Amino acid sequence: MIARLIVIAVGVLAVLWFMGWPPFRSRARREGGMPVDEARRVLGVGPNASEAEIIAAHRQQIAATHPDKGGNDAVSSRVNVARDVLLQQLRSPGR
Repeated sequence: MIARLIVIAVGVLAVLWFMGWPPFRSRARREGGMPVDEARRVLGVGPNASEAEIIAAHRQQIAATHPDKGGNDAVSSRVNVARDVLLQQLRSPGR
């Protein structure tokens, strides 16, 4: 009986960790593992960049770094994460 409760508790904690429950993951990790200022540097946009500017910068960077164009998978993924972080920050309430 106690063994089942332990297994259930571990399972619940694993699900919470996977979902990004705050005690287990930092805010930067939940936002794609990249702080906003680093995402701006990756895409080369300023702090007041609009959604259109972020998307245009992403397209430019991804054209140069995409694996199909001779680029690197890791760098291409980093560019995508930067776009996601900046768009999420832009669209979040309280900005």
